[in-house]
Amino acid sequence: MAYVPPHLRNKEKTTIMKGEPTPISPSFIKKGVNKSDHHIPITSRTPQPSRSSSTIYRSDTPTFTRRNNRIINKDRWYGYRDSREDPKRLEKRNQWLEETKEEREKFIDVTLSYENLEIEVTGKDLPKDTIETFYDIDLGEELDHNIFKAGFYHPMPVQKATIPIVLAKRDLMSCAQTGSGKTAAFLFPIISDILKNPPMPRQANLSHRVTVFPVALILAPTRELGQQIYEEAVKFTENTPIRSVCVYGGSDAYIQIQEMGKGCDILVATTGRLLYFTEKKIVSLSSVRYLIFDEADRMLDMGFEPQIREICEDNEMPPVGKRQTLMFSATFPKQIQRLAADFLDNYVFITVGRAGSTVESIQQIILWVEEQIKQEAILDVLREFAGKGEKTVIFVETKRGADMLENYLYDHGYKVDSIHGDRSQADRDFS
Repeated sequence: MAYVPPHLRNKEKTTIMKGEPTPISPSFIKKGVNKSDHHIPITSRTPQPSRSSSTIYRSDTPTFTRRNNRIINKDRWYGYRDSREDPKRLEKRNQWLEETKEEREKFIDVTLSYENLEIEVTGKDLPKDTIETFYDIDLGEELDHNIFKAGFYHPMPVQKATIPIVLAKRDLMSCAQTGSGKTAAFLFPIISDILKNPPMPRQANLSHRVTVFPVALILAPTRELGQQIYEEAVKFTENTPIRSVCVYGGSDAYIQIQEMGKGCDILVATTGRLLYFTEKKIVSLSSVRYLIFDEADRMLDMGFEPQIREICEDNEMPPVGKRQTLMFSATFPKQIQRLAADFLDNYVFITVGRAGSTVESIQQIILWVEEQIKQEAILDVLREFAGKGEKTVIFVETKRGADMLENYLYDHGYKVDSIHGDRSQADRDFS
């Protein structure tokens, strides 16, 4: 027996001549659906989707999807906010810490080689809290688990000094060496704060298809560094509602918009692409709690100071004192000091090791050779230090020099590729 929808029951049957169209009320026409399919009649009480687009994304917290002509609000943080009030939450964390104590202590020797780094902290009203392990303070059970899975236990000096300062809501200027562990130093307290104070749903603005309201904005000078920070953020936010997105120039903006549309709490960005999205009202900086500059000295060397100031002086960006600003740099030249004075409020200054140097665990050998025999010298170094197939990175001065060296090494049997500003993002990712 054929199914008869409720609104057509108990009505006289209409004889349809072969070849004539079936009379269907215009109010029940549904594109792409057979007239025999089950469907829900549209009534005055049924919320109608926007005519401008079939799907509307708001990635600050809610996501709006269309199902059976109904707009459904999916809040990634729904239920998680209430779980923060669970009185047994801290008890469960302490029980897990006790159960994993022996296994966690296996990692204690991993970072002891960094203990000899000198660290100096200056500023007014310095926080008194210190940490010897990541579990001395309550970062949240989800972050605790992810830190444990990553094999972290003993914090590096920059992390010992930085994490309590960030958790105390102080602005920070850190002169940290390359390889000192600064990425985790700012990611851990940021992730912890977002988990403890989840973002609230924002009112959807139907004039735009996508508008994102990140809680943390991390600025990086290069795409590669941005991707590296993004990968770390994803690793340490696993099994949490937090979503991280990385945006940069040279890649398809539409794909990045789609990613942000799925949710965006932590946004890692290069300055040019971020300004493009803010001008198009795709990214709003009104909800930014944390503003982080990673390798700020490189940004200045690459001429990004005007863009940095444009981002910080954006009308939507919370002003100095209303947001927490963290600035990391390998050196502390006058330009960095000027930025710190303009964008930081009553900040704490940290120096780790000797500014501008690398950690002692990195061996540095200097060879002085004549210009005309540089390529032969590189072959000798590769044979001596990379003879076992180890990966090697070679820095050159110009793009043309990179291409020439690539061809030279390829001709000598090495698997080699070059990346520089003239290469497409797909080529750079493939390399």
